[in-house]
Amino acid sequence: MALLKSLAARKDDLSSPANQLEFLSNGIFKKGELPTFKDKIAETNHFPLKPKKLEILQLNLGYMCNQVCSHCHVDAGPDRKEIMTKETMEQCLEVIRNTGAHTLDLTGGAPEMNPNFRCLWKKLLKQGLKISLCALILQLF
Repeated sequence: MALLKSLAARKDDLSSPANQLEFLSNGIFKKGELPTFKDKIAETNHFPLKPKKLEILQLNLGYMCNQVCSHCHVDAGPDRKEIMTKETMEQCLEVIRNTGAHTLDLTGGAPEMNPNFRCLWKKLLKQGLKISLCALILQLF
């Protein structure tokens, strides 16, 4: 049985952000079946959006994953080699220190497949942050 590849590796039309936007623009939003984001926040008196204090920072550590799931919103898979570098991780740690964010949500693909994951994990624990992870990652520790 052949391994399933990501949409990007298959060069599927939906792997292109431009095609995704085109699909959404001419689909349920154009027909009025769903309100646009802008319309919805205006309807709830939140337009224009104004930033508040950063509390939760979500880091996507890369698109590499040992699985290809049809529902994956980032099109992760074994053929996706894009990962966050150690240098970028250090910059993210600096953002956390400077903003006072108290929770970090690690996501990906599979965050633990990033070769710098354990180093990042140790530094995060030293900072005393709340860390949100999927159950699979917790099995590593």
